[in-house]
Amino acid sequence: MESDLIEKALSLFGTTNDCNNAGYILPDGHLLNLKQDEKAGRETHDAVRFLYDEAGEDIVKLFIKETGSIRLHHAQNTTFVEMDKQYEPTYEQMEAVRICACEQGLEPHRIVYDVFDYDNFNLVKTGDVTGGFHDLSCNKVVTKFINELMRVYRE
Repeated sequence: MESDLIEKALSLFGTTNDCNNAGYILPDGHLLNLKQDEKAGRETHDAVRFLYDEAGEDIVKLFIKETGSIRLHHAQNTTFVEMDKQYEPTYEQMEAVRICACEQGLEPHRIVYDVFDYDNFNLVKTGDVTGGFHDLSCNKVVTKFINELMRVYRE
């Protein structure tokens, strides 16, 4: 894992507590801030290209692979995450997903996830965990998501 690259990302982008402005969840659970200016819109995930001398077309995957970060997109009631199977998510990363889904998300809560094997460019698992209005609490949605995810990492 490239700790120098993470430090460079923190220096360039900083962190945020607002899931709507975040683009990645770092291994320590911090959210990488992709909204640098209140007047500007949120940067796209490929803003990490500024961390590299040469940026190829798969720069997002490269950043995830080299840092163990989780790609994050949060909108209303849905939290989207993408990760590399090489790095099992940390407790801090899973807590950040919970905060985005439960504390900053709307009902019905939903987590959509993709786990890739970036070494072989394969999609390992995709999933969609959703709770209905009041029939599945957000913490239950998160627990179901974590259980599904851990099965992928145990295979």
